[in-house]
Amino acid sequence: MPKRITITASDELAEAIEILRRRRHYRTISEYFVALARYDGQTQREHHLTNEWAALTGYERDRLDAGILRLVQGGKGIRGSWIEACIDESIKRHLDAGHTPTAKEVAADVAQKIAEAS
Repeated sequence: MPKRITITASDELAEAIEILRRRRHYRTISEYFVALARYDGQTQREHHLTNEWAALTGYERDRLDAGILRLVQGGKGIRGSWIEACIDESIKRHLDAGHTPTAKEVAADVAQKIAEAS
């Protein structure tokens, strides 16, 4: 018997999830999340930013989720090179201020850029 889990998301992220589920032709949100977990398991790529986003404040997560929803509604994603440039910019800004940034600080900076870019 499959194990039942519960996932909680902001209203904005839940709307983005539903749009993506339909766009990717999954019948249910459960199928969509299982596919994401399978993809993650198959690729084994690190989550350098997204794991830190879980620790953002509620306000920061809400802004990020609203930005992601706008991206999804517009059908435009942000690719790795743009995110890498944001990471580099964040690190440089912190170093120029005489401070070595933490992963959490860089992730927060990138989340803010996504919220502002969309």
